[in-house]
Amino acid sequence: MTKLNYEKKLDLLLTGDEKFQIALNLVRRISTGKVWLIGSGVYKNLLKIKHGTNLSLDDYDFVVEEIKKPLPKLKGWEISENTFGNLRFKKDGITVDPVPLKNMLLLKEWGWKPNIRNFMRQVGFSVQAIAFDVNKKKIIGGKAIKDISKKVIRINNKRNYNWAVARYGDKVSLSVMAKKLGLKPVN
Repeated sequence: MTKLNYEKKLDLLLTGDEKFQIALNLVRRISTGKVWLIGSGVYKNLLKIKHGTNLSLDDYDFVVEEIKKPLPKLKGWEISENTFGNLRFKKDGITVDPVPLKNMLLLKEWGWKPNIRNFMRQVGFSVQAIAFDVNKKKIIGGKAIKDISKKVIRINNKRNYNWAVARYGDKVSLSVMAKKLGLKPVN
C-alpha cells in the first residue's frame, strides 16, 4: 500500500469517527496554526487499515503550534493537566491531549528545535514516529509506515526508550509494546 493510499484511508476512517471529530473540533477551537494527530490515533488506525488489527484508542493526542490564551469558553469539557504539565480535556468518554510544539519536554531538554520532524525523532518506538497533518491530510513518517506495513516495531530513539522504561517499567518495553500491538519486535 502506498503512502497516498494510507492517507486517503486514514482520512476516510477519521472522517467517520465521531469521537475523533469531536476531539478535532475542540483542538481547532483552542489552538492556532498547524495541527497534527500523533500517537495511537495514527498508528493504531493504520494497523487497522493495513492488517485489520482492532486496537482501542484511549485518547487523542495532537501536536499544535500554539494553544490560545485565554482559552475560549468550552461547554462540558473537564480541563486538567497531563503527566507532562500540558492541558488535558475530557468529555463524554473522550480524552484529548493537545501539546504545543514549544512544550515538547524532551525537545526542550535536549536542545532540539521544536518541530514535528524532531518530535518524531525523539519518540521511543518506530511506529510512533508518525503524524497526520489534519489540515493537509498528509502523513509524515516514512519509517513508521514501513514498519506498520511489515508488522514490526523497533526502538526509534534509545535515549527516550531508556528514559521511559526507567520511569514506567517493563509495561513500556519493546517486547510488551510489540505484544500489545500484535507486532514483531526487531532491533
